[in-house]
Amino acid sequence: MACYENADWQKAAIVNAPLPGLVRLYEYIEKTWPGGTLLGIHYDRPIRGGTAPSLHAEGRALDWRYANPGPGRTVVDAEILPLLTRECEVLGIQGIGDYAVPSADGVDGWFWKRCRAPDGSGIGWRRMADSSTGWGQEWANWLHIEMDWDAAKDNRTIEERLGTSPTPQPPTPTPTPPVQEAYLIGMKTIRKGDSGDCCYALQDLLNRRIGAGLPCDGKFGQMTEDALKRYQQTVAPEAGPVDGIAGDKVWNRIGH
Repeated sequence: MACYENADWQKAAIVNAPLPGLVRLYEYIEKTWPGGTLLGIHYDRPIRGGTAPSLHAEGRALDWRYANPGPGRTVVDAEILPLLTRECEVLGIQGIGDYAVPSADGVDGWFWKRCRAPDGSGIGWRRMADSSTGWGQEWANWLHIEMDWDAAKDNRTIEERLGTSPTPQPPTPTPTPPVQEAYLIGMKTIRKGDSGDCCYALQDLLNRRIGAGLPCDGKFGQMTEDALKRYQQTVAPEAGPVDGIAGDKVWNRIGH
């Protein structure tokens, strides 16, 4: 896990335009999940509650609204956040602010970071205090996404970084992965012993909904089953029996 030192995570080097890597990321988001709104990608302002220049001024942070208009919260939870956190090393994602995460009590604001200390401490999601600037506010349906310096200066497309760029070779039929089909018709039913993107998304959602502390490895083991049962029993008893199985009722409840 690559980390960045506390002293270097924000270098306060103001630039005249957004760096190319961040532009590429926005282009990918808009192409893959169209309909959202770019709220800001480069403007000179201090960090919220402080005086140091924000990462927007450095050209390596963007704010993107995903609802009203946009693809919606379910897509954020099932596709966008799992991709950004899972591929954080490849894409150079250093932080994500998720201002309005649905919870049992309404909405909460959460911030994810790759890590800021040399020993790797601080990685993962932490809850932010509610504030008038958007954290924990129902109307704040946007993501704040930050890139590290090397990634922000990289002009390759996101497809090239992920290794999914088209090649000049003749196309060959490729079966659609089950999880992609699940996104079209509803997330597939998963249980202990399963693995894959649906399991990753479930672990990520359980961590943010109930603070489960699960490793997001895409493997549905005993810890994931126990956390899901706790969610079923304490947060969403209407989502079916407490059986540790994520079916339609669980996905419909946990994704909203």
